[in-house]
Amino acid sequence: MCPLRYYFNDYILDTSTHELLHDLHPVALEPQVFRLLHYLIIQAPQLVTRHELTQLLWPTTHVSDAALFYTITAARRAIGDTGRVQRTIKTIYRQGYRWIRPITVEPDSLPPALPLIPHTTVSDAQWYSLRQLWVSALTRGTFANTYQFATYLLQLGIQHDAPLLQSDAHGKLGTACLFQGDFVPARQHFSEALRLHPHPDHRTTLIRWNGWTLWFLGYPAQALAAVQTAFTQALLCQHPSCLAYAHIFRALMHYCRREPVPAQRAAEALLTLHIGDNFLQHYAHILVAAVRHDSTALHTTIARYQAQGLRLGLSMFWTWEATTLMAHDVTAALVCIEKAHRHLVETGETFYGAEITRLHGELLQATGAAPERYRVMFEQALTLAQQQQARAWELRAATSLARYWQRQGAPHHGIAGLASILSWYSEGRDTVDLQDAFFRLAQLRMP
Repeated sequence: MCPLRYYFNDYILDTSTHELLHDLHPVALEPQVFRLLHYLIIQAPQLVTRHELTQLLWPTTHVSDAALFYTITAARRAIGDTGRVQRTIKTIYRQGYRWIRPITVEPDSLPPALPLIPHTTVSDAQWYSLRQLWVSALTRGTFANTYQFATYLLQLGIQHDAPLLQSDAHGKLGTACLFQGDFVPARQHFSEALRLHPHPDHRTTLIRWNGWTLWFLGYPAQALAAVQTAFTQALLCQHPSCLAYAHIFRALMHYCRREPVPAQRAAEALLTLHIGDNFLQHYAHILVAAVRHDSTALHTTIARYQAQGLRLGLSMFWTWEATTLMAHDVTAALVCIEKAHRHLVETGETFYGAEITRLHGELLQATGAAPERYRVMFEQALTLAQQQQARAWELRAATSLARYWQRQGAPHHGIAGLASILSWYSEGRDTVDLQDAFFRLAQLRMP
């Protein structure tokens, strides 16, 4: 099983070192108390019966109920909880216990035998704290802070000649670049992170993020292969959070490739997992609703996501909602696109910018707006995609613009742009986007 770190309130439960940290200071725990906390967390939010806990903690010894009560009390005391308050461990009368506090999970953490930087300079706890600050900044869409924390981690890694820390920092820089639409630097950071990381079994996160970046850059076959590789590694890990991320990226990749059946299968697999991470739970439900084209559920799950103070990916989520609404409520779809664009401007989350602009054009066309208005949108989408070197978005924008010219009775205006992007592609001819583009080009060239 992959070692993990669980973050809740001001605490970190580290399964690689078997430590509980409070404000980065170790909390003294008996082994049984640590095992109980860990088990309640990984089962959250499911009920864990008293019998189940007794069998876990004392599998070969008969103990009284008092022993379990003592261990529960010690666990609560360690995390600042009490039997009366129960903010974290809730007693279910005559049944058992349930973990109720939101958790952030850090997968793919590294073995304690591989220190990242000398303890005399920067402690592991300080490093964990920096990583957690980065996670918090990312999920709340504050990309300037995200980039700043990751850059500081990289400087530390270089200063202390710590390849693992450098790898981690490059991965975080790549993620920040991706959401800001800087796809080429993102790929460079992920490639460097993979090169520096000496442990293949712990590179799952980097592989799947790199795969998604490859899709934006116009390598759909390589992107799918990378996500499948990460999924295979996650199966070996067999931890619910690792598997959840793997299923999310598989569903996401097939959704991007416009492959509804495998996207649906991957999304449905998510629902069979017990996910304890608050961010991950919301993200999974949003993706499942999008794959199912359930606009009502998608609207509800996005609202719940926002209510938690989470902002990462909102421009993408509202674009998905607009896509599900296009066929039956163009007005509502336009509202979603406007929200996506406003979020993009406020946060700098531009990775879906070209697609937002293109869909805006498609929706304006559906409302019967003046052709000049949606043509401008298609051209702006094409320009942004080219600036970002986002070939996937460039292909869609060029196809929409070519379709526009065909409907205006001037097909020759759309040929050059569409032919140019199609000549660049060397893989993925089986994808819907490329097949649609080749079909459109053939129609434009018809006498």
